[in-house]
Parts: sequence; structure tokens; C-alpha cells
Amino acid sequence: MRKIYLFLVIMGLFSNSLNAQELSTEFFDKFDSFLGQYHRESGLVDYVNIQKDNSRLDSLYKILGNANLKDRDEDYQKAFYINAYNIIVIKQVGVFYPIKSPFDVNGFFDNIKNPVAGNSLTLDELEKKVITSKFKDPRIHFALVCAAKGCPSLSRLSFRPESIEEELERITKEVCNNPRFVNVEGDNVRLSKIFDWYEMEFANNGTLIDFINRYRDEPLSADLEIVFRYYDWTLNDESLARG
Repeated sequence: MRKIYLFLVIMGLFSNSLNAQELSTEFFDKFDSFLGQYHRESGLVDYVNIQKDNSRLDSLYKILGNANLKDRDEDYQKAFYINAYNIIVIKQVGVFYPIKSPFDVNGFFDNIKNPVAGNSLTLDELEKKVITSKFKDPRIHFALVCAAKGCPSLSRLSFRPESIEEELERITKEVCNNPRFVNVEGDNVRLSKIFDWYEMEFANNGTLIDFINRYRDEPLSADLEIVFRYYDWTLNDESLARG
């Protein structure tokens, strides 16, 4: 009888462990499923069909507010918050859609509050007071997608704790080698405004060019004159791209 009892206790603990593991991956799995339906290879988002059925987005949004990150490690929190930012952006666009730019919505970044892990935050607060302040990792600025074509493309999969470092490295390398963001023209190098807005973070241990060259296949000359490009705030909407 004692052996049976011990077996049941062990199986119960194993079952609880599985449940905890399932809960820890549920958020990322659901975002993967959502992206699989509404993300396009171009990096654009199918807001038209999100409008028609927002049940998956609402489910993700609910998880954001109820999430408890108290016992989660830094990689988990970093992945969670990046995904949370991108989900909230899509959610807010969906609420006000059709729009042609996030700036068509008054206070899109600095006024509309959203529930995130027990807090009520605007997108600016989530980015600056939580993500930037906590992690001090400038690569994250290439993972946060602000619903504009000037942003790096939305990732086709969620960011996950076990691969967050590799994914941030991959995205940063893509950006630094993409002429949309880094383009040499004669004696000038034309950089995305992202490098301008967050220059102090990128150039924390050197210069902007030093940072970019860590990821460039063909390093930039330190003598190049930096020019910051116009930022395209047009919505990253598949239907707009189709005209």
C-alpha cells in the first residue's frame, strides 16, 4: 500500500511539473499560432482578417495582464516583454483599424494603457521604464515593432527564452546588413532613425559605427559621415501594400 501511495505522489509531482511547463510555454505557443495565421513573409500584418476574428489576439492580450513573472529568469522576462510589446501594438491597431499610421491614433504610444504582468502601462512606459531600463540591451530595439514600415520586420515566430540571445543576434545582424537601415552612399552612411533615437544605447561602448561593425559583413569606414534617414510611419499593413 505504501509503495502505491509513493507512486501516486511521484506521479502527482511529475504531473504538476508538466502542467507548469505547459503553462510556461502556452503564451509563446499561442503567439506562434497567431503569427502563423496573420504574419506575412514580407513582415507585414494582415489586419483586415484580424478585424474579422480577434479571438486569438484577445486570448494573448488576456495572458499579458495575468502573467506572473516573479519567479521567471531574465531570459524569460526579456522574451515575454518583447512579445508583449508587439502584441499590444497589434491589438491597438486592431481597435482603431482602419488607419494608415499608428500616429493616426491620438496617444497611441504615450497615452493608451494596457495590462502587462500586473501593471498598467503605455507602450512608451513598457519600452522605456521596463524593457530598456531593466535589460539595457540595445539589440531589443530591432525586435520591438511599432506597426510602421520604418521598423524592422515583425518576426514570423515569437521570441522564446531558450533562444532569445540567438534571435537578438540574428535580427541585429540582419538590420546592420540591410540597406533599408544601413546604406553607404559615397562619403555618407545613411542610417535608420532608430540609431538616432537610441544613439546613447548603441554607442555606449564606442560609436554608432563601432556598434554596427560588430554585425556587418563589410565593415563601415570610421570616416563616413552619418546621415539619418526619414522614418516611414506608414502602417505595416498588408492591405496598404496591395494598394
